[in-house]
Amino acid sequence: MKKKIRIKRTVWPSIFTLFNMFLGFVSISYSFKQGNSNFIIAGWLIFFASIFDGLDGKVARLVHGSSDFGVEMDSLADLISFVIAPAILSYNIFFIKYDGYGLILSFTFVIFGTIRLARFNVNAHRETLDYFVGMPSPLAALTMTSFVMFIIVNKNIVTNINLPINIIFPSLYLTIGYLMVSDIIFKKITTFSLRRGSKHTKETILILLLLLIIIVYQEKVLFPIFFLIISINIIFYWRKHYSIRNDNNKIDKNK
Repeated sequence: MKKKIRIKRTVWPSIFTLFNMFLGFVSISYSFKQGNSNFIIAGWLIFFASIFDGLDGKVARLVHGSSDFGVEMDSLADLISFVIAPAILSYNIFFIKYDGYGLILSFTFVIFGTIRLARFNVNAHRETLDYFVGMPSPLAALTMTSFVMFIIVNKNIVTNINLPINIIFPSLYLTIGYLMVSDIIFKKITTFSLRRGSKHTKETILILLLLLIIIVYQEKVLFPIFFLIISINIIFYWRKHYSIRNDNNKIDKNK
């Protein structure tokens, strides 16, 4: 009688992590092919990689297959898909014209992203929080790649209004990189539910609505959506930050 091969629980989430890594790798290959159509494909590949990145953690919790190995592997996959891939895409579409300076500028995203992932790994072994400290690398990657796609599909509009892309692109690139290593808090959305009375129902409906809008309008709405998400998180962080500081000042005055 043949012995059944038993697959470890930790293997299942790792399969999703490998899909994430593979899509990031393919995205890099399309970035090197040059051409706007290839750049858009590279951007969408990073988008789909982010979906697999979100699924691997949920699968790990579902099958109780979380492990330190999985955390490290997920981080390495994220480095490829959400740090190196968007950096190479940004270099090939914009920074390449600046030669050596362009290489240095595009590499800054890799520096910020690597620091962000290393910090996340250190904190992941200590405690599980319901928020991210600093912008998560998938959101950073999606913001930059969606901006690339937004410029391509709206090329006529950008040209007609004389949008200074030579200033906006590197400014956004460096800002997004900095936000990854900042102390700004970004809300985690890890639980989805459509059950009546659940505190996650509104968030789930909003996410489904955004996905529907993305399916319909595609590249035209990706960047505005991610830009809005970032802006909301920053506004809430600063409101909370100033509120706490004002409360501390009142306490000091009353002493």
